[in-house]
Amino acid sequence: MRSGKMRTCAIIVLGLLVTGGHAPPVGAQPNAAAPRPAAAKVAVLDFHDSSGGAVKPNEVLYLSDKVRGSARRVLPAARFVLMTRDNISELLPEGRTLADCVGDCAVETGRRIGADYVATGEVTTFGGEIRVTVNLHETANGNLLGQVQAGSARLLDVEKELDQQVLSLLGPLGSGAAGAQGAVGAEQRLGGGAQAWAADGPAEEIVSFSSEPGGAMVEIDDRPVCETPCTQALVPGLYRIQVRRCAT
Repeated sequence: MRSGKMRTCAIIVLGLLVTGGHAPPVGAQPNAAAPRPAAAKVAVLDFHDSSGGAVKPNEVLYLSDKVRGSARRVLPAARFVLMTRDNISELLPEGRTLADCVGDCAVETGRRIGADYVATGEVTTFGGEIRVTVNLHETANGNLLGQVQAGSARLLDVEKELDQQVLSLLGPLGSGAAGAQGAVGAEQRLGGGAQAWAADGPAEEIVSFSSEPGGAMVEIDDRPVCETPCTQALVPGLYRIQVRRCAT
C-alpha cells in the first residue's frame, strides 16, 4: 500500500530525451485530442494450390481461413479491418478468383479492392513434405513486409506450425512496430515546461522518454502517463508534452 505522503511537483526538469517524432513547425497548436487514424484494411487472399493434388481443395481453403483467424487474433480490431472472403469477392474483377494471383499480381489485386495490406499464400510440395508459404505486402508501394513458411509430411502438423508462423509475421504490424521503424535513432532533447511535439508515422509510434536523473513524471495533453525512463505508443497527431520532477 502506498504511504499517505503527498508528492509536490514542479515543472523544472531539464534534458528530457524523447525518441521518435519531431517538434512541429512554429505556430502549430497541439490538439485537445489527437484524432485516431482510419483503420487499415487487411485482405487475406485464398491460397494458390500448387500441390499437384497432394492437398485437397477444401483443405487449401481451410488453411486460408486458418490464416484469417490468426490475423484477427493478432491485429487489433480498432485499428485493422479484416476483409472477409465475401467482401473481397464482390470487389474482384469479373472472372477472377481470390487464389488467382501471387506476388506483384496480388499487390495489384489488393489495390483494386482497397486493401492497405494483402496476405497471400501458396501450398506446394517439396522433398515429400507439404509446404505453405505466406507473404505479406503493403499495397501502397508493393513492399514485401515479410514471408513465413510451414512444412511437414503431415497436414495437421503444417496447420499447427502455420498458426505460429503467421502470428510472428503479423505481430509487428499489430503492435505498431512497423510504423515505429522510421523513428529509430531520431532523438530530440526538450527543456522543462510544456512543449508541442508531433508523432508523424503512418501508424502508432513507440516513443521513449528518458531524463537525467530518472523518475520524472511525463504528462501528455495534461494527463500523467508514466515516469522516466518509460515508453508510450502514440498515434499520429500533435501533442502537448510536459515533464514534472516530483519530490516525496
